[in-house]
Amino acid sequence: MRIIAAALSHVGLKRLENQDRVAIHPPALGNGPWRLLAVADGMGGEAAGGLAAQTAMDELELLDFSTLCDGEPTRTLAAWATRANTALLRMGHSIQGLEGMGSTLTMALLCHGAAHWLHVGDSRLYLFRNRKLRRITRDHRFLQSLLDNGSMAPAEAAVHPMRNRLDQCLGCAHFKPDTGSFACRPRDVLLLCSDGLHDEASEETIAAILDALPASPREPDLEEAALALVQTALRHGGRDNISVALACVQG
Repeated sequence: MRIIAAALSHVGLKRLENQDRVAIHPPALGNGPWRLLAVADGMGGEAAGGLAAQTAMDELELLDFSTLCDGEPTRTLAAWATRANTALLRMGHSIQGLEGMGSTLTMALLCHGAAHWLHVGDSRLYLFRNRKLRRITRDHRFLQSLLDNGSMAPAEAAVHPMRNRLDQCLGCAHFKPDTGSFACRPRDVLLLCSDGLHDEASEETIAAILDALPASPREPDLEEAALALVQTALRHGGRDNISVALACVQG
């Protein structure tokens, strides 16, 4: 299985600082049979948000990438995320001004014909397959249960004053990430994104951009798709930082 990947992050039109972080390992284009992608969206104020997301990515660098695909990858990701969560909690408790710092985290490891993922917060993982977009992750937003049971309409939730409040994140005392795995197929495209994209662009719009990819995309094609996604969010208001990471299975 060969995987190509691309990523892009933008501060948006309303924020002064980009508190999103995005990572691809290994970073070299077209390199190797495995890829790890991650998107983190920091929170906790001007001082803490960017630091929280960056701390998550710094902790990611401590993973033993040589054994990442061995054993049970989702357990490896969960153990790493627990360590990152502990690091954020320690910083928040010990450094004045960083109380309440936290970050979303959505990651996907593609190897041995499968995608293994971990998720906490309201960044998202999507799978684009056979011209259809499917959301893999569930938002850990306070209002999500009301949306799930039909007590609140999406249009109502979109303007609710607590629409962005999370009940799970890196840095939460009761940290419990979601994990999962699924088999990959040739031409699958995985999209990881912060809420700066999915709160601005509809899933139909996102699917149309991914559907424009050629049957056998190259790295430049994925880079163009990432740029198109970011530009779409900007055209729809760009009210938040926007981050996307894309991976395509080449077979």
